[in-house]
Amino acid sequence: MSNPPEKQTQSVLDSVLSDGGAMPAARLGIRLSAFILDCVFIILFSVIAIGQFALPRAFPNAFTEMEQWNQDFTEWLTHQNSSSENTSENNPIPPLGDSLENAMAYVQLLLFLFFWLYFVIGETFFSGHTFGKSICRLRTISVITMGKPFFFSTIARAAIKAFAVLSPFILLATLIALLFNKRRQMGHDLLCRTAVVDERYFSSVNQIR
Repeated sequence: MSNPPEKQTQSVLDSVLSDGGAMPAARLGIRLSAFILDCVFIILFSVIAIGQFALPRAFPNAFTEMEQWNQDFTEWLTHQNSSSENTSENNPIPPLGDSLENAMAYVQLLLFLFFWLYFVIGETFFSGHTFGKSICRLRTISVITMGKPFFFSTIARAAIKAFAVLSPFILLATLIALLFNKRRQMGHDLLCRTAVVDERYFSSVNQIR
């Protein structure tokens, strides 16, 4: 009796994405290198876009308020160190203030949007490549078609990655998923039915054939 179709599909994918398969899945080290390159690129862009344009227009006093809070925090820290023996004294950390808190929330939102749009544009319009993936010769594919990911899968995948950058807990959850599959799929890959392949070995396999 033949295996159920789902198990057959899983077996084929495991074979194709294995180290000796036609499209070997990328290892964690090279994926991490590509991701770091992407993060450096986005952060450099974000520093210019947010620091020079977006933040001064939306919150013109943000930098002044941050400098004042840094001074207040330094004074608070110095006072805490000088009076550490007096355990009965308990001064709270200086509050940020509503305007400064809103500015920081605004910056966090922009960072999320920049990361999200970057991954959506790169993996949608550049055949599964981003800047970092292109340098490291990696590519995101759909495990359904073995080609470019579906547009809505790319949108969801990019959103999860953007949240992972800003939340260590989501990042840890995506990494833990590597322990439960043979295709080296992270959490966002499993949810969006994608995989990241190493084109260096993919090219060598094709040349042999």
